[in-house]
Order: sequence, then structure tokens, then C-alpha cells
Amino acid sequence: MIAGTKGHGVAAKLGNAYSRHPQYALEELEFRAPHNYRQALFHKGIMQSFTARLERLMQCYFYDLLRARLKLPCKGLALNATRAFQK
Repeated sequence: MIAGTKGHGVAAKLGNAYSRHPQYALEELEFRAPHNYRQALFHKGIMQSFTARLERLMQCYFYDLLRARLKLPCKGLALNATRAFQK
């Protein structure tokens, strides 16, 4: 709701928060996973497991989008989280 849009619109806003393209959010920030989760739930009625990793990324997306909406500099929370998960 913080983005005021859904699906690829959120990816676009996340990309903007990082001064990048929506594809950056989908790939580098791993936004494709929550996007697919939402698609499965709302369009196909399929409930999938909501992992701790996905929950943490959602929190980071929220704060990145909130800071962008408030015109504050991006802290890169989602990017840092994805890097931390890779270790």
C-alpha cells in the first residue's frame, strides 16, 4: 500500500528508490519472489509458504519505499538483505 500500486508498479518504484530500472528490483533486489507470491495468491488462489527470508525482504522493501516517498535518501536495506542472505 505504501507504493500506491501493485505488481510491476512496485518494482518500478523500488527501482526508482535505487535510481535504477524496474528490472533491477526484480532481479538484484529479488522482488520477483514476492511478486510471484502475490500473483499465485490473488490470481490463482494458491497459498504458498511465506519464508522468513521473504518476510525480511518485505520489511526492507517497505522501508526503502517509505524513505523514497518521504524524499529521503535510500539506505539500500533490501540490497543489503539480499547480500546478507547470500553469505
